Amino acid sequence: MMKYINIWDYKDPAFPFQVFIGGRGTGKTYSALSGALDLPDKFLFMRRTAQELDLMLDSEKYGEGANPFKPINKDKKRDVGLSKIVKNMAGIYNREMVDGKLCPVGAPIGYGVALSTISSIRGVDFSDCSDCIYDEFIPEKHVRRIKNEGGALLNAYETICRNRELTGADPLRLWMLANSNDIYNDTFIEIGIVSDVEKMVRQGKSNRYFPDRGLAIHLINNNEEFVDAKRRTALYKLTAGSQFAKMALENKFAYNDFSLIKHENLSGYRPVCHIGKAYIYSKKGDRLLYVSYAPARCPEFDIETEQDQKAFYAEYGRRIHQFFIASRITFESYELKQTILDLIL
Repeated sequence: MMKYINIWDYKDPAFPFQVFIGGRGTGKTYSALSGALDLPDKFLFMRRTAQELDLMLDSEKYGEGANPFKPINKDKKRDVGLSKIVKNMAGIYNREMVDGKLCPVGAPIGYGVALSTISSIRGVDFSDCSDCIYDEFIPEKHVRRIKNEGGALLNAYETICRNRELTGADPLRLWMLANSNDIYNDTFIEIGIVSDVEKMVRQGKSNRYFPDRGLAIHLINNNEEFVDAKRRTALYKLTAGSQFAKMALENKFAYNDFSLIKHENLSGYRPVCHIGKAYIYSKKGDRLLYVSYAPARCPEFDIETEQDQKAFYAEYGRRIHQFFIASRITFESYELKQTILDLIL
């Protein structure tokens, strides 16, 4: 029997923020929702957009639609689904069939919300919820981003929590689940863990804990039996060797371009300028550039202001662009590479 992950095995009061990155079909969402049904308190299930949430709601015309509890209902002989409570907010209910229609029974056992619209339901009391499951928080590369998406998540957490910890309650547990679509996603950027996840990938580490931040990161390793079975299915025969297959089966951030990532000795380099975390160095006697975290005294640009971003581009951007297309620039990390490319491309 193939083994799937159970995220609740990682439950730890010292780590209310848990990140799980894994290939497709590894059991992240299934275990999260299945375990949530056994919680003594209510829980929140969050998706990125209202459109994603709406597809999961029961309707008179289409029945239960893309109900994420379908496989759990089948396996556990239950009948759980989502029904609209008010605009931008759903209830997760036990249900029964009445006159051919799915009907909620009793009070909701949880709530469904969307990151893109949760700000519109401020004032709602979620103090009866102990956990929030944020599913598919890393969008696929072709999906439109939400403006300031990482900041929106932090604001959503604040909206849900209110002042619960100030009254002696435990912090809300936030379970963040996603596939390895993009290591440079807005959530990782906002909480400053792009380089940490990159190091985990490079070093082959599955788990990393930050006790001072209450944060745990888990990169799910698919077992060989699971991968072999998936490779024999129609889709993975079709996509063998592709970026999609590497993302789904090998849990690699295959859509990110890790070329030009290299650790350089700074001997022989002189600092040119810096913006944000990125310090740009020039190799003496060679037409080479290196972008590092290593600080140095040099002209500074504030990455948070548009005028400094434009000033950086005007003074250095075109030159750096030429070095980039000639492969004469290297970066200490993918985070630094993408930071610079976002400024010059």
